[in-house]
Amino acid sequence: MIDTTAASTARMLRTRGAPVEYWFLKVNGTELAFLADFIVRRARPAAEIRLSYWVRGAGRVHHDVRESWEIDGSTVRIGDGVFTDTATSGVSGDVRWDLRYRLGPRWLDPGGLGAKLLAFDTQIVLSPGARVSGEVIVGGEKFAFDDAPAVACHYWSRRLPDRWVWLSANTRDLDVEALFSRTRVGRLPWPRLSVAYVYVADATSTRYVISPLNGIARATGTADEIRVRTWSPRGSIAVRVSRNGAANNDIGEGITQTLLADASVDGHELRGCVGLETRGWS
Repeated sequence: MIDTTAASTARMLRTRGAPVEYWFLKVNGTELAFLADFIVRRARPAAEIRLSYWVRGAGRVHHDVRESWEIDGSTVRIGDGVFTDTATSGVSGDVRWDLRYRLGPRWLDPGGLGAKLLAFDTQIVLSPGARVSGEVIVGGEKFAFDDAPAVACHYWSRRLPDRWVWLSANTRDLDVEALFSRTRVGRLPWPRLSVAYVYVADATSTRYVISPLNGIARATGTADEIRVRTWSPRGSIAVRVSRNGAANNDIGEGITQTLLADASVDGHELRGCVGLETRGWS
């Protein structure tokens, strides 16, 4: 883990010039769950702001695709939207957002060793424990956030993995982040390795497993219900996430997502505030 200083934040969010590169912020409120993706696909070339959000349980997706974009270090501009290391704002369709954030106390860099070895096809860094303030206006209706728990993320790759499951929950008492994927090694089509990280932090402890480096993590189940279990010298983690009828958004490229799932995390019960996203997961 890396401290969230201004220097490290700028370093984590700076562009890597990869063929595919994403920056996103996710936040759940009482009536609005909101995820803003800033996506650059250099091979096409094209850039996109993709908004995936739920108003009182009803999901919507908005795509704003552009042929040009601007990136200056850790600042990304696509159309009328901007993403920086302290804020994101913009207008896309009938959605207007102006959100400021303080990042969490640590950056997670689960692919750091693979990056140094130039081994893995996809790299990711993320800051759970972020806090968001500001507003989102949807169709003229305003939704305010005041120091709301959130997560910010940056990832880049040669291509999107064919298969993954992503779990994410951010509350005032608990942060849960997990990703299970199959990644290629370098530019070779084979072999494909199963890699994962699971991060659980509350007021008393932080547990962080990077599989297979410092432990083993497994995910089983369907796209509607995932069970996670880890084994490591520091103990095990058990997570169960269920969509439980929450609306899924089809955000494109074979990816389905909800931010309204339920979860049980080692005795913590979370209701209607958990991110569950899958691709190629039956």
